[in-house]
Amino acid sequence: MEETFANNKYHRSLAIVESLQTNQPFTTSASVKDGSSIKANALKLVVELLKPDVELVKQALVQVHEKKKRDREKKEKLQNRDPDVDLDELLDKYKQMDAEMIQEKDWKFAASNVPIEIHVELVKLCYECQLWAEYESLLDPALVRLKFRRYEVAYLATIDVLMSANKVANIPNGFEKLPRDLNQANLRIELKRLRASSKATTGAASEEEPKKEEAKKAAAAPPKIDPKTKKPIVAATASDDVKPPTDEIQASEGEL
Repeated sequence: MEETFANNKYHRSLAIVESLQTNQPFTTSASVKDGSSIKANALKLVVELLKPDVELVKQALVQVHEKKKRDREKKEKLQNRDPDVDLDELLDKYKQMDAEMIQEKDWKFAASNVPIEIHVELVKLCYECQLWAEYESLLDPALVRLKFRRYEVAYLATIDVLMSANKVANIPNGFEKLPRDLNQANLRIELKRLRASSKATTGAASEEEPKKEEAKKAAAAPPKIDPKTKKPIVAATASDDVKPPTDEIQASEGEL
């Protein structure tokens, strides 16, 4: 197992749990009692194999929790500015304690080798096989990991999104390329707007076309001829000024 998964310890943990899930491989050529003892012995070896990573993660999470407390304490002392406290000595003390902590990359790598799901599954298997010493050695780190789960897998506080019009854009460090296009929803909204505007313009144009056609027909039609005067009849428009007869105006002035 160690030789096969030397470069990928996460797959090693998965293979260990999958091989210990069933009793079938241990009971084909031996009795049930011998099979359970073989499984118990295999589980003991597995615990010894994974215990260093588990203990490292446990210690690191406790240290991270203690650092959170120290940071709050340091902030309060700096705000209060107690004259009896030497700030330089205090800051050097905190720096020294932070330097003695396990490096984040080391315990994160150990946590990825033995995820919490695999860890809890091994605790269950130890309980089923009644390996109480191994059960206790795995239970306490598992409880610490579950208690300080947010230190191991932190919440997302802020998300920075970069957009590029180039399909083959260079992705900066710390960013990941999303498999979906965020502009897809915006494109759908724009398409709906364009369709609505096109319908409005076509509707207005369709209403104006019959009016234009009627005006063209009226202009192209020959004028009507008065049978008495043999002259074309000119239709009066609303814009023509209607003038009253001058005789009536003079008469009205004479009466006044």
